[in-house]
Amino acid sequence: MTALIASKRIIMSVLLSWLLLGAAASVNAGPAADQSNDVMISLEERKIRAAGISTVPVEPERGETELSLPGTVAIPPSQLRVVAAPANGLVEAVLVATDENVTAGQPIARLRSPDLVEAQRQYLAAIADEALSADRLRRIRFLWESRVTPERELRVVETEAVNAKSRLDERAQILGLMENVGG
Repeated sequence: MTALIASKRIIMSVLLSWLLLGAAASVNAGPAADQSNDVMISLEERKIRAAGISTVPVEPERGETELSLPGTVAIPPSQLRVVAAPANGLVEAVLVATDENVTAGQPIARLRSPDLVEAQRQYLAAIADEALSADRLRRIRFLWESRVTPERELRVVETEAVNAKSRLDERAQILGLMENVGG
């Protein structure tokens, strides 16, 4: 396989050398030279394909050249915008196109966030805990008013109810921050 490639390269080099020599001879002869100085190399179509020779028609250059210049893009600080997600997660979908104008409060991406799911779970658990504490407080207060339970137990249950309400408020604030940043 390598010998075949090497032989193709040699054939190509020889053919190109002959073509260049023929072109140089016709240029050196000038316009008065006759056609007998031209070098003609004839190859069969099969040999041309085997040598990997291809031709294309000559076309004038259109003048459109692509320039590649080194440089650094500097964005003015007044045009920088930082967009922060309310919770860790993965971007599931980008909802706006590049250079598209957006309005305040418009969603620009959809996130998949385990942190947000966990915050929702903790909020729901806090709702259940607060409802359970409030119910227990009503029951103990009724028993204390009936003089069935000591005041100490009433105070303990009141403290538990206040703590459960505080946890619920805290979880509601955390969830609100995660769901409605800037809104």
